[in-house]
Amino acid sequence: YCSYFHAGLSLKTGVSEGELRDLLAGEIPEDAPDEELTALVYAQHWAESNAEPDTEIYDRLVEEYGQ
Repeated sequence: YCSYFHAGLSLKTGVSEGELRDLLAGEIPEDAPDEELTALVYAQHWAESNAEPDTEIYDRLVEEYGQ
């Protein structure tokens, strides 16, 4: 369900099908903008940690983007 919802939302917001394919495969697209890398890595970690991210990784996200 989560993958279906996020895939649809991603396509609506302009994520290309190739980028979406990479993300669904657990890969960060090579052409992802530098300013999005921290968010993409955090999102991947969040999903892999079953919504219990490491505090240091969360702190890095806040440092990069703010509260």
